[in-house]
Amino acid sequence: MMILLLNIDVLNTLVHEKLLFSKKFLDNDSLKNITEGEKINLYPKARQFNDSISLVTHRIENSRQKLLTKIALIIDNSGKNALKPT
Repeated sequence: MMILLLNIDVLNTLVHEKLLFSKKFLDNDSLKNITEGEKINLYPKARQFNDSISLVTHRIENSRQKLLTKIALIIDNSGKNALKPT
């Protein structure tokens, strides 16, 4: 559970950093002739943000799936124990 929370904090930080970077970059007047999407993809730092965000999102999804599997097993075992004759 702690790893999941840490990954969520990392994701939050990355998203905020990317938004600040994007705003600063998109406000650059010398790049007005290309689309906003093209501007972002031109720079390696933007791609690094995207890659990092994708990686952390994948880690969060894997952690969440593992937690759900553990919860399902606990519930299943609890149900089986409840059905055992006493």
